[in-house]
Amino acid sequence: MKKILILEDNIDVQESFSNMFKWKVVLLQAHNLKEAEELYEKNKDDLNLIALDGNVPKNWSRFKDTVELARHIRVDYKNALYSISQDDEIKDEFKKIWFDWILGMKYELIKKVMDIIEWSKA
Repeated sequence: MKKILILEDNIDVQESFSNMFKWKVVLLQAHNLKEAEELYEKNKDDLNLIALDGNVPKNWSRFKDTVELARHIRVDYKNALYSISQDDEIKDEFKKIWFDWILGMKYELIKKVMDIIEWSKA
């Protein structure tokens, strides 16, 4: 079963991801940068995909924003890295970090994850 880490600070959106993907993937959910870093460090060797909301506030993390966390992750992590952001400045920063997909809307992430799940069945 695929293992996915999603950083999303909106609880309602996280709940919708959980409802969509339960039984299909192992879903690790982080609501802030600190949780995302901790989950990444504990699971980095097993993660198939990481999706990061581009607009998560600092919140007790050593990273000032999602972009800084993404730079840290990209050093070691070579699997799929997706971002979710409508902010053009953040998208430009994510392009420099070599994200695999830069998505503007949350529903696009759902589609991409479903594609990965279906592809892995083939």
